[in-house]
Amino acid sequence: MRKAISLFLALVLTVSLLCAFIVTAAADNRNTPDGRWLNANLEGNVTDDTPAALKDDFYLSVNKAWLLGTQIPDGEASVSAIADIGKQVKDLLLSLVKDDSLTGHDAELVHNSMP
Repeated sequence: MRKAISLFLALVLTVSLLCAFIVTAAADNRNTPDGRWLNANLEGNVTDDTPAALKDDFYLSVNKAWLLGTQIPDGEASVSAIADIGKQVKDLLLSLVKDDSLTGHDAELVHNSMP
C-alpha cells in the first residue's frame, strides 16, 4: 500500500512540474520580437505588421486573419461563436413569447407580463 501511495505522489509531482514547465514555456513564446508581451485577444493589439510565426505564437498564427477581420459590436464585451448562437436562441425565444397567434391561459399570462 505504501508503495502505491509513493508512486501516486511521484506521479502527481511529475505531472505538476510538467504543467508548470509547459505554462512557463507558453508564456515565454507570447512575446514580440522586441521583448514585449502581446495579448492577441485585445482589440487593436494585432496589426498587419504583427509577426505571426507558427513556431513562436501558434494562436496568433492560426487566428491572425480572424482577429484582424472581426470587430467587437458596440455594447458587447467579446465576440465568439457561442455568443452568436446565444443571441440567436434569445431572439427565437423572444419571438415565441411575443407570438400573438398563441392563445389560452398560459399565453395570456405571458402576454400580460411582457412590458
